[in-house]
Amino acid sequence: MLKATTITKKFGPLTVLKGVDISIEKGEMVSIVGSSGAGKSTLLHILGTLDSPDSGNITIDGQLLSSLTSSQLAAFRNKHIGFIFQFHHLLPEFDALENVCIPGWIANKPREEVKKRALELLEILGLANRIHHKPNELSGGEQQRVAVARALINDPLIVFADEPTGNLDAHTGQQIIELFARLNQDGLTMLLVTHELTEDTRRALIDGTIDIIINQDAGHEVRSAIRSNAPYVLRDAAIEGAGVALLPDWIAAPDIAAGRLRHVLRAWQTAPVVVSAVHRKEARGAPRIKAFLDHLAAVYAAEERG
Repeated sequence: MLKATTITKKFGPLTVLKGVDISIEKGEMVSIVGSSGAGKSTLLHILGTLDSPDSGNITIDGQLLSSLTSSQLAAFRNKHIGFIFQFHHLLPEFDALENVCIPGWIANKPREEVKKRALELLEILGLANRIHHKPNELSGGEQQRVAVARALINDPLIVFADEPTGNLDAHTGQQIIELFARLNQDGLTMLLVTHELTEDTRRALIDGTIDIIINQDAGHEVRSAIRSNAPYVLRDAAIEGAGVALLPDWIAAPDIAAGRLRHVLRAWQTAPVVVSAVHRKEARGAPRIKAFLDHLAAVYAAEERG
């Protein structure tokens, strides 16, 4: 279905992706997890043809993307790829039904055929009674479900979702993840960038490269430690059986009490850590940063005088 080899990407002197290899089979749902700034969204945008790599090759359903012209690539993207973003990006002047229909109309499909398919999708997603509501008349969860329907309108080969629950409350976010699981069970191929570990193959983007980290049921082995600055990612990985996680007590305690986790070492407390806030030596930067630094300098000067 999708295969990418030796994908690299630099932004100035910073190398974000360092020869990423990843393959996704038809009907598979893959979640990529990683720390903030690891390059997850950059990788997703490159795989989804919204950005181009500095080097490497991407093939989707046998089509080598680098062989397409820009217009051919745009047509391929609209026909075969669906996107769901953290922010729904619905057009405010159109209602839910029209927002879902737009990609189908851009693809020059018959208007009534597109409308019929859009109505089917909105009904499946529980929005049959909201089709004529504009985005500002919908809840956050409803807006995101409209975005899901829009991503599916052209029956894509694969759907890319970039932090699709990041702008939702925990309950609504869980509903969206469960929706993705149901769609995947119906055969939809998906690649998610998320902090929420789901019941699927999961891969970690660590230091610019991809490692398979979990899914013993699918025959994969843990091939690296999971390193993340998001403790909930580590908690969820431990619950899934990926290994031992070091967690703050306030995060681990509810799952220990519920029997999902157990202590394997006695709790301990580290010595206090000295943290410094630093800024480049030259007094340059945005005006708001300079104002903040000037305020701090004034506060410290007043304390020293006192």
